[in-house]
Amino acid sequence: MVKSLMALLYVLVLAPAAYAEVTFAVGSSLTFEYATDGRSIEARRPLDLRAGYRFETADLYLQYSTYRVAGGTNLVFVARDHEELLFWGRRVFVPEWKFSPYLALGIGAQADRVETALGAQYERKTGVPQGLVASALGARAILTKAIDLQLESRMAFSSGYAPNPMFTLSGLVGFYF
Repeated sequence: MVKSLMALLYVLVLAPAAYAEVTFAVGSSLTFEYATDGRSIEARRPLDLRAGYRFETADLYLQYSTYRVAGGTNLVFVARDHEELLFWGRRVFVPEWKFSPYLALGIGAQADRVETALGAQYERKTGVPQGLVASALGARAILTKAIDLQLESRMAFSSGYAPNPMFTLSGLVGFYF
């Protein structure tokens, strides 16, 4: 078991560092999801953080996204915190261009935490994490050797989103070391 964990650590952390640049990106998204009425669509603005490795034609990275939706009055209040963690593999099609299209596939989990208050009663429930798969199509514009801009459109599938996927438009600034 320990040998397997050490091998996994080597493959995910140490081996790529010898052939790749470390990357970090921060940005915001516009995520579209069904409202609580189940008929209309509302836009959310999650914060996106990414960290990983950039190779010649591919990238491997982890993405953490979170947003909070809250509303109510002094008597009735409801809030929902949404979090996602995805491991992405991204293929850059023409890496030598300053503006390069890419395709990405991701797998991970998402979870919600709901807080409700009715008068003096307060309750917090944490949902069960659900599996999440996603695909993205985008482009990156290289500004300098260490900075780029990334624009992408993403489609995510989860049992919590049934029967429809969730769509996201993202803009990020990436830094390379």
